[in-house]
Amino acid sequence: MSGPPDTPPGTNQPAGFNPDPSASAFDGVAGASAAPTNSDPAQQGAIATRIVDLDPEGGRQTRIVDVNVPAVVRRAARERAQENDRDESPASLIEESLTSLRHFYMRMHRFDRWTCWLLLAAFVSAFMPWQRLRGVGLVSGLEGLGWGSIVASLVAFGCLYWRMERRRLSGLLITLQMLFVAGVAGAPLLRLLYRTPGIGLVFGVYTTLGFAALALVFTFLRLTRINV
Repeated sequence: MSGPPDTPPGTNQPAGFNPDPSASAFDGVAGASAAPTNSDPAQQGAIATRIVDLDPEGGRQTRIVDVNVPAVVRRAARERAQENDRDESPASLIEESLTSLRHFYMRMHRFDRWTCWLLLAAFVSAFMPWQRLRGVGLVSGLEGLGWGSIVASLVAFGCLYWRMERRRLSGLLITLQMLFVAGVAGAPLLRLLYRTPGIGLVFGVYTTLGFAALALVFTFLRLTRINV
């Protein structure tokens, strides 16, 4: 039968007993932390550490954007700013007007296109010679009833343009257009019906009447297809 464990002289505790456990733990930590104090440079370099400050956003390759404004809106704003910065030269204004006119023409119905061309021809014919006076020579239509054809053709153009741009009151506008196109043809028709003796009529009055009559036909065809 074994006896009690050996105790150091002058104590009542067994051998190996440490009354302060934290002291041994502290000694161990102290010993571990004191190890790098070795004067050997090779060992210090081996255990040396580096603290690298990393950018968390850079590591993720993220970008901070304004989610409240869509990309399309931002791009449109940039384009508007660039357009505002451009120099408003006469050449750019003419080019913009031609582009708008081309887009307007492409939206037109084919009957409206024919009506436009015929009205333009009648408008030009109204400035041409309509009659020949003795001792005077050729007289343009503008000096007689031709001014009525000019005014009526301009109003007819206005009705057509308003109908294409506004898309409202189409039936009323095309009816007014047809009436004014008839007015374009009415002026040379009156000159033919009430011809003054001794005054000869020339090509201008005939071309104005012919172009206006064809424009009236195409306007009526467009009226039958107003919803197309």
